[in-house]
This record gives sequence, structure tokens and C-alpha cells, in this order.
Amino acid sequence: MKKIKDFINEVVAEMKKVVWPKKNVLWVSTWMVIIVALFFGITLGMFDRLFSYLFRLFF
Repeated sequence: MKKIKDFINEVVAEMKKVVWPKKNVLWVSTWMVIIVALFFGITLGMFDRLFSYLFRLFF
């Protein structure tokens, strides 16, 4: 039981050291991830359709 209590105390101590991002930085980062994921998803989808079409033409 002492080990569990020590572990929890260490976790709490480490969490106090964490520097959390500001709200606006978090929102900008979140939107950047969403935009980049959409961009690559659409781009890969377009290439997939293109290559599927080309393979159907030649094979």
C-alpha cells in the first residue's frame, strides 16, 4: 500500500511541473492538425482514385 501511495504522490508532484499550453495555442495547434490531416487525406484519396483508374485502363 505504501508503494501505491508513493507512486501517486510522485505523479502529483510531476504533474505540478508540467507547463500546459495556453488556450489559444491549443486551439491553433488543434486546427492545424485537422487541416493537415484533411489535406493529406484528400490528396491520398485523389492519388488512390487516379491509380485505380489507370490500373483499370491498362489491366
